Amino acid sequence: NTSPIYASLQSATANIHGASQSINEAQIQHIVQRLAKANTVYIMGFGLSSNLAGMLSQHLQTFCNHVVEVVTYGGTEVAAGNLVKITDKDVLIVLSFPRYALDAVRLMQFARDYSACIVAITDSTASPIAQLADYLLLAPSSHAVLPSSATAALAVIELLVSSIMISNKKNVEKAAKLTQAISGYLHRNDQAARTTQLDSYKLKK
Repeated sequence: NTSPIYASLQSATANIHGASQSINEAQIQHIVQRLAKANTVYIMGFGLSSNLAGMLSQHLQTFCNHVVEVVTYGGTEVAAGNLVKITDKDVLIVLSFPRYALDAVRLMQFARDYSACIVAITDSTASPIAQLADYLLLAPSSHAVLPSSATAALAVIELLVSSIMISNKKNVEKAAKLTQAISGYLHRNDQAARTTQLDSYKLKK
């Protein structure tokens, strides 16, 4: 029998491979364009998906006009309140994995009623949020023991943020400025590595 340790790693590897097979580069570019134009980018995840939503929110703060993490500390009531001002000029990114939260579906429908652009990051086309999205990013989440795995979801978040960061010269400059702002808190080797990476993108752009 495969030990739980290796079974978990195998699940993670298979999920990331599955995500890589389903990603469409043209679709990613369309999502990046919508995020760049949005007045506000709302990001929503309940339960364990709230941790993913927090990570995505933190990454996007630098590159989007305004980012709102919908759920935060207050659950459904606060989430609904945060979405009250959503319009057709905004984007809502929803992350939902087994076990799916019914509140995510209801609030997505609310956002659709106000013509917001919706991006869903979920594990399969059978997910209850899949059919409500304008753009669907799949991150398989099967796991040998846990209800779901977040490994592929993290990979999809990173590819989305990376695409936004290098999508134009201004965003690369923003990333460089952020690195400069926090340079005093970084280890010397990390600071040098980040500066070199960003300089290479500046040259390409």
